[in-house]
Amino acid sequence: AALLPFYQYLVSIAVHRAVSELCGEDAKAAFELQLKWPNDIYAGNLKVGGVLCQTSSGGPSSSPGFQVVGGVGFNACNSAPTTCVRDLMESHRAGAGAKVTREALLAAFCNHFEGMLETMEEHGFAPFEETYLQLWMHSRQEVQAQVEDKGSPPVDVTIRGITSSGFLRAEDNSGRAFELHPDGNSLDMMQGLLYTKR
Repeated sequence: AALLPFYQYLVSIAVHRAVSELCGEDAKAAFELQLKWPNDIYAGNLKVGGVLCQTSSGGPSSSPGFQVVGGVGFNACNSAPTTCVRDLMESHRAGAGAKVTREALLAAFCNHFEGMLETMEEHGFAPFEETYLQLWMHSRQEVQAQVEDKGSPPVDVTIRGITSSGFLRAEDNSGRAFELHPDGNSLDMMQGLLYTKR
């Protein structure tokens, strides 16, 4: 159960690796393909995809525990409303966009994800955490966090990584650590961050 929040992060890394494979080089370096916590995929300032994972417990008696269903929405070939991977690759290197099809991207994703999933189930998310943090857009980002009871003023914090439970790990100027959670009301997950007063 402790790994459940990390499945969407693993899926996001697999998407990045699939795009990098089609591109022939690191997609973050090529056109700033990066991850926005907890589940969006951006190219520069433009959203090109997202990942949602739904979990359920129980299930058939032959497979007790948890089931995770992952969904990926990714703009591979449609230039509207923002941009797509095909256009990004074409603008990066003439002729490269022709390699991008939904089928090629899905096949590359599945090839990467299968092995990654086996590794995570055996060793947890630790083998992927550094990669995830290199791909995301939040390193050293400064945000304001509000105590859940809203009785105290917001605290200025700097994001340092993710916690063992999959939420944002941040510190204030004095080095005090915080685990940040979305408030559930903001469309932008980086707005309305909450922490529990201890």
